[in-house]
Amino acid sequence: MTGTGEPMKNTTKIQWLAPLALAALLAGCCQTDAPVAPSAPGALTEPVVPAAPVTPAPADNHANLQGPVDAETPASQAVDVAAAGIAIRALTPGNPEHWTKAGKPRVRALEAQLGFDISAADRDAAWQEIQDIRAAIRALASDNLEHWTKAGKPRVRALEEHLGYDITAADRDFAWKTVQAEQ
Repeated sequence: MTGTGEPMKNTTKIQWLAPLALAALLAGCCQTDAPVAPSAPGALTEPVVPAAPVTPAPADNHANLQGPVDAETPASQAVDVAAAGIAIRALTPGNPEHWTKAGKPRVRALEAQLGFDISAADRDAAWQEIQDIRAAIRALASDNLEHWTKAGKPRVRALEEHLGYDITAADRDFAWKTVQAEQ
């Protein structure tokens, strides 16, 4: 909603973020009254101000962010890594505007999806998490029915046990799609 009670127009793909990641992102971007200049088509055209201050519980401030985030990782970096991971899943496989020759997602393509700048380091961290999930998929025993769904996908729980951290079904689906494309 805008300050006038009207729904916001041109909301970006920000709705893809997990609730805690979105809250942390909003808390980080709302420290100023300055208008936010859109950096990509569909980017927010005005500052977003949460109704109340958003402060995650200190002991649990990264609980819903994907991947291994330790206590030394600043919350804003963790949000950028999580957002980059979400944006990676939205890229078109095989599109040279989205992928480098080395097979990594292009930072500019991720920024276009997100509507804000991210660093190559955040892109690399998000890409590494996807590579870790792909490796976990390859490590699953193909004959162990506990590792696979009836639809033939790797079970999220089996991947989480291998990785040592939680992932989403969307994380699994993207990694699984890329593993299948290699075969």
